[in-house]
Amino acid sequence: MMNILITSAGEKFSVRLAEALGKTHELRLTDRRRTPEGTPVVVSQLGDDESTDDLVKDIDVIVHWGKPDPEASDSEQLDQAMRCTYNLLWAASRAGVSRFVYLSSLSVMERHDDAHAVTEQWRPAPTTEMAGLCNHLGEYVCREFARESRIDVVCLRFGDITWDGEPASTSALYVEDAVQAVDRALGLEFGEERFVWVQQELRTPGGRRKLGTSPNTYWHLFHIQSEVPNARFLTLNAQTDLGYAPGQAGSREGA
Repeated sequence: MMNILITSAGEKFSVRLAEALGKTHELRLTDRRRTPEGTPVVVSQLGDDESTDDLVKDIDVIVHWGKPDPEASDSEQLDQAMRCTYNLLWAASRAGVSRFVYLSSLSVMERHDDAHAVTEQWRPAPTTEMAGLCNHLGEYVCREFARESRIDVVCLRFGDITWDGEPASTSALYVEDAVQAVDRALGLEFGEERFVWVQQELRTPGGRRKLGTSPNTYWHLFHIQSEVPNARFLTLNAQTDLGYAPGQAGSREGA
């Protein structure tokens, strides 16, 4: 059993996730403004203050939803994606939180041709649409914390979350598959041989700059979508390394 903090608790998916994880873990829920009825939620702006420190106290894993609030202004959405994510990561790293699960979106790959087999090794190519841009910037903040070995980060790029009865797109992600992916990410153990390559700037002895790569064992990135006709994104890495099994998460009744 772990102590888990789930942000954006007012989101429909967060409510469903809390229902599933609450059966085996102790949960703390937080939201910047919206709270589901009948559920105890800590309202937090995720500021750079003691309230955020208190929020992550005694927490083992944080599940942070990168989706911006569509009712907020563009500047507020960008602030949530970058500053608030930074504050939460900073507080978590100081408190000794072992893992940070960032729920991003496959919309960060939107500008790639849908005829291509896009994997995690492809560079992000978001459009100027706010949701994809915010997720991309949130990922960048998370990756920098991981690059400095401050905290272990698992980034799950979700497809279009699809509830029963809704039409499925080529990047659809059924709710139970999404819940399963998060559950797999919570307790996954990575060996030293499991890493991704992160590009960084290096300096030669003569002072000239060049680009190099170095292994980062603290940053783990997975594409998550369901098995649907003409699926746009490959999930082989998630299935191999995360143990993700789309379509095998159990019954979708009540999703």
